Amino acid sequence: MFYIQLKSSKILPDMIPQKYGRIINIAFLVKVSITDLNIRKGSGTDYARTQFIPVGLYTIVEVKSGKGSTAGWGQLKSGAGWISLDYTVRI
Repeated sequence: MFYIQLKSSKILPDMIPQKYGRIINIAFLVKVSITDLNIRKGSGTDYARTQFIPVGLYTIVEVKSGKGSTAGWGQLKSGAGWISLDYTVRI
């Protein structure tokens, strides 16, 4: 077991260390303020849309790059799918 000491309140995916070839993901909150943000089955616009996400705060548990988003795609903790982080604000 090992521990990560954080010296900043802003953690970016590329700041997270790797251990045994796996990235350690640190969950974070985002605020969704638009009413028509799609939830998708995967990390990109080439994945099917499942529904719209309501305005509110959500926990992101993984970030991946993918088609259609410059900030990346965040996987929702609920398991509902992935949202584009271009349309969110990190809390």
